[in-house]
This record gives sequence, structure tokens and C-alpha cells, in this order.
Amino acid sequence: MKILHVGNIANNAYNNAKFLRRKGVEADVLCYDYTHVMAQPEWEDAKFEEQPDEFHPRWDQHDLQGFKRPPWFLQEELARRVPGPRTQWFKGHRRLERVFRDPMRWVQVLPKYLECRRTGSLPRPRFMDVLRVYPSRTCFMKWFAGYDLIQAYATEPIHAWMFAPDRPYVAFEHGTMREIPFEDSARGRLLTLAYRKAARVLITNPDVIASAQRLG
Repeated sequence: MKILHVGNIANNAYNNAKFLRRKGVEADVLCYDYTHVMAQPEWEDAKFEEQPDEFHPRWDQHDLQGFKRPPWFLQEELARRVPGPRTQWFKGHRRLERVFRDPMRWVQVLPKYLECRRTGSLPRPRFMDVLRVYPSRTCFMKWFAGYDLIQAYATEPIHAWMFAPDRPYVAFEHGTMREIPFEDSARGRLLTLAYRKAARVLITNPDVIASAQRLG
């Protein structure tokens, strides 16, 4: 079995993948758009003296005493357009601009939105919720390809539900179930749905058991 661990807050994914690899399981880690020092293999396993930058560590400027990050740790970035300076004429202007700049995306998003509705999860995700996440589809489908199981940390179950429909995923909760699913927001509605559709949900904080029961 080949497993992808997505999201690496506090090196939780990295440490879990290391343990699985010691047991003979092929486990990789995907850490994207997040370079906090405590989410880096070097922080966990390298020996160094000077304190690196907290948010953008430059490991090439430190003597790591021979440590090399493993090839199964994938540091990636979501593809983004670099916007120029623009004026926002009214609240919601930029969101509306993104929608009408690519009207075909409405057609592409519709099947996934209808699938969200068919799950019966309440509160129901809105069309704009799905539309907001959809632009990252190409990157995630490329990253998820070839894996049998996704272990998704924090809010990453949203991407597993959206972009790995043919594979099971496990949601790893580490504090994210306390409040986020109950937000009146796209993130809250989609995470609620993603928790409910997960093959398993791992709870690491006993104080969220009531939240889990509330989600059903």
C-alpha cells in the first residue's frame, strides 16, 4: 500500500510517515505552501547550532552535520498567478472578477457541487464554496496520483474529498475539529462534509469528542 500524508503541522505527518516506513509501509509526505521551521525534517532530525528563521528557514546556511532530507518528503507550492496592483471598487469585486474571468469553470465545478449536495451534509456547501477550492484541482490531482490512501491532516480532508474521489482518505484531527466545522464559512461547510465522508477520523484531542458527536 502506498500512502500520502498531506499537511505537516508540527511535523505530525513526517513523524507518522517515518514510523510507517520503519514498518515497511511506503509512506510519503506532501507539505505545500508551508515552510514553518517546525514543519521541516531538519527541525526533527538534524543537529544544528544557530537558530534558523522561524517561517522561512534557509537550511543551506546551516551545518546540518550530514543530514539530508529524505526523498519521500515533498515540499511543493500551489501554482499561482501573480496579481498586479488593482483597485477593489466594491465588496466582493475581486471574487466576482475571478468568476467571470473564467466562466467555463462554472461548468467544470457544477458536477462536484451537485455531488456535495447529494451527500446530504448540513449545512450544505454552497456553489461558491466549491468554486473557491476548485482552482487548485490540477496540482492536487497530480500530487495524489499513484497513492492508495490519503492521510489528510488539519483542513486537508477538504482536498482529499474534492480531488481524490476514487480513493479512501483518513482525516487526522489535531485541534481543527473544535471550531472550524461550525464556522459559517466555505472552509467550515466543506470540512464538515469532508469529515463525514472520511473512511476514518483520528482524534488526537479528547476535548473535541463532543464536536465529533455533534458532527455525527
